[in-house]
Amino acid sequence: MEELSNDDSPRDWIVVFAPSGMFKKEADPKPTNYTYVRLSTKGKIIEKFNFDSPSNGWRIQGAYEKEGSVFLYGSAITKDPTKNYLDKTYKFAPMVASTSASAAEKAEANATGGPGAAGAVSAFASMGAQDFGQTQEAVDVALDELKYTNFQIGKVTNGKFDFINSPNIEEFEKKQAKPADQKKFVVFDGKKFVISGISFSSAGDIFISGQDFTNKDGKRIYKGVYMFQFTTTGELKRNYGVFMDQKKKSGFFNKSPLTSDMIIANNYIHESADGKNLYWLLRGAKSIRKESSTSWNTTTTTWTPLYGFDYGNIGIGSGELSEFKTFGEDEKRTFYLFNNTSSYKMANYLYFFSEDLRGGKILLTRMDISK
Repeated sequence: MEELSNDDSPRDWIVVFAPSGMFKKEADPKPTNYTYVRLSTKGKIIEKFNFDSPSNGWRIQGAYEKEGSVFLYGSAITKDPTKNYLDKTYKFAPMVASTSASAAEKAEANATGGPGAAGAVSAFASMGAQDFGQTQEAVDVALDELKYTNFQIGKVTNGKFDFINSPNIEEFEKKQAKPADQKKFVVFDGKKFVISGISFSSAGDIFISGQDFTNKDGKRIYKGVYMFQFTTTGELKRNYGVFMDQKKKSGFFNKSPLTSDMIIANNYIHESADGKNLYWLLRGAKSIRKESSTSWNTTTTTWTPLYGFDYGNIGIGSGELSEFKTFGEDEKRTFYLFNNTSSYKMANYLYFFSEDLRGGKILLTRMDISK
């Protein structure tokens, strides 16, 4: 049961509108009167309805369709929901991208030459092509920095919400869980974290994963990994947290500008055949490979992340999280996953292929997920 994504095939669009208080005379009298719109791949309206959001500041970070229903989920700020509109709740603008270009495309459009007369002429000549809009990346960075009070999740079927729940941060704290050998909990306080995906168990429980981070020298340093477990009706069951502290393996010894803790971890969940356990795998960067080549007296150096898997299991009935281990950690040398590989499932087994740093030895790992 791997993390799910809709990015590889054409899909409908989901747009959710929140009332704005910028123009008070025309404003909706209820700040939580949101509007849900679903559009086909050709732009035709399939569904449109209003709903009362528990939070007046819902930042929807994911929408996923499963068996005809759409799951919406994301962070939320709930503060005076009967009075404050979204624009006042978030306290900054713009909250919507004003250009469809990516950050790289915008930078390319604005590359108009260097200083001096030639640069000035180039800049003047290409003013019409310049992009002064706010990119979605810039909006997301600003939103990621906010402190959220809730996490909201809902399920839409046939033009209405089956459920919509918004547990607060205090509830996440009460229901936190950690690996058996981990001394402290990964604190989920609503600050500086990103959502990475959604998965489902065969019984219908919902699992949403993410990772917290800090900012250092203008770069993100990723730390603890979260996985939130919700019931089929959206009630919070558990808040699992695993530390991914990679400081000792970050590539500092080869003076890499890229360190492994700058790379977000990927989550994969596999349910046991008997339905009693979930195997949780975290694919994270373990080190950085330095490679240099020289041509025509020019040396080019590249830095490549090397990945490995940490793994543990969750007792579905008890909600207990086992110790976490790393594939190959019992061997005399460190192994890293083959490039562009994850896991391969055959019957009730998962297979993983790794190699040591020089490629001289290969490690084949088999995981039994039958029970």
